[in-house]
Amino acid sequence: MNSLRLQGEIFALKQDGYGDKQFKFLNTGTSSECLMFAMKTNSGTVYTLRIEIPPDYPNSIPAVYITNPKPLRTKNGASMLESSFPMHTLEGKDGHVRICHFGYNSWSPRQTLAKVVMKCRMWLEIYEYHLQTGASVDSILKHDPNTGKRWY
Repeated sequence: MNSLRLQGEIFALKQDGYGDKQFKFLNTGTSSECLMFAMKTNSGTVYTLRIEIPPDYPNSIPAVYITNPKPLRTKNGASMLESSFPMHTLEGKDGHVRICHFGYNSWSPRQTLAKVVMKCRMWLEIYEYHLQTGASVDSILKHDPNTGKRWY
């Protein structure tokens, strides 16, 4: 991992208004480095996210897990630990839901942790809408009818 790049991304997160109290890095300098991040949604609910940074970041996509509240469930009370295209989740681990923030085909080294954090916020807001209405995450995200790519 490029530590200079990571330091720059931490600086960018702080400039974007995410202070030291909202996130912290764990296992710095190891192969299991991660960013723990508290995020408050518009409804006032606070979620804790764990962004696992792969050793070859930014060449590989970070995994994002929601660690609190645990467990996340659908509006109907079903588990969200399995992969679900409609809910934009991947296989969870240790009882934590893994959310899809970038598709593997749309990830490149040009992407940043700030963009990952932004997409996590979008997912959480849509998830809360799902809890109210039952609408799937995928049904809310807009797609370009010509390419099938998401507009977010």
